[in-house]
Amino acid sequence: MRATIGELKKLLPRLELATMERSRFGLMTALRNGTVDVVVSPGRLPSKDTRSLLLWSERILISLPQDHCLAAREIIYWTDLRKRKDPSK
Repeated sequence: MRATIGELKKLLPRLELATMERSRFGLMTALRNGTVDVVVSPGRLPSKDTRSLLLWSERILISLPQDHCLAAREIIYWTDLRKRKDPSK
């Protein structure tokens, strides 16, 4: 993402770029009401009134201690990581 933004700034030096983080629903609402022009999000955002493009595909890796409860899993989903304050649980 960083490299993509850097290239974009080189190609369009007068472009004003501001970023925001919101929930998927909040981002789509902002797109529909014109608050933002573009939404970049992991995964597809299903919507009948917008068009989406796959920008790139890459694996995201996580490193965990061997004794972590998630370490034995073959696949870890984002929801598995959500709201984990104690890494041993």
